[in-house]
Amino acid sequence: MKIIILFFLLIQSILSVEIVLKTGDVFIGDLISENTYQVKIKWKEKEYTIPRQDIESIDLKKKGKHISYK
Repeated sequence: MKIIILFFLLIQSILSVEIVLKTGDVFIGDLISENTYQVKIKWKEKEYTIPRQDIESIDLKKKGKHISYK
């Protein structure tokens, strides 16, 4: 039972997200955390912290492989 609950919490804490930067770069990765000042994502097995001031938009509905494009 504990394993099922832990697995469910792990899945809930990692959501796919599309982040569009003000530079025009777009990344699809896993959302780790976010607050008023920054967003932390996992992209291609590395964690990145992106200041909110550099982000144009965030879309939690986008799903897919970890990719980037312009």
